[in-house]
Amino acid sequence: MYQIDALTGDVIAIVQNAGGGDWSPDGKEIFYMRTNQNNLSQIMHREIESGTEKEIYLASDNGRLALFCSPDGNWLVFINWEGGVLRVIPAGGGEPRELYRLDEGEGFGRSIAWTPDGKYIFFAIRPPGNTLQQLEQSKCSLWRIPVEGGEPEKLGLEMNIIEHLSIHPDGQHIAFYTVTDKLAEVWVMENFLPLTE
Repeated sequence: MYQIDALTGDVIAIVQNAGGGDWSPDGKEIFYMRTNQNNLSQIMHREIESGTEKEIYLASDNGRLALFCSPDGNWLVFINWEGGVLRVIPAGGGEPRELYRLDEGEGFGRSIAWTPDGKYIFFAIRPPGNTLQQLEQSKCSLWRIPVEGGEPEKLGLEMNIIEHLSIHPDGQHIAFYTVTDKLAEVWVMENFLPLTE
């Protein structure tokens, strides 16, 4: 993982041998994935200025993880791809809490988004199906779930792919990437999201 100075073009290596990660809102810390010598996934925390690192979470199985930092920097949400589980954990470390577990055969989309107020997490679900025909006919659906826990809510949006979710700071617009008829498209949905309390 690298940091690039947008003005000078200077490139600095931040972390070696890391998977996907996310910056803290203030840009002073980074959270990232790493696989240890036992092939288990770790969530790591690194302070940029000091270079200090610590392990926040060690998976009990060898499923790949993906993580995203909350808007206030206090929480991480992460997916275990193989296990099909969505969890949250304090950014400083602690016990993770399960928010959602997929049904047999379902899969998560490749993106998660927090609402600006940090109350909800948006994610996509791919329905069961392994054959090429099933995959071509299936649609990903957009869902949200309260961070504090509770029933997930299906939002009525279905596309072939829902990736790179981004929620506008006003909480009323989303942007995402999809593919339709084998063409890549970027969509913006306005006045679509339910009002948050």
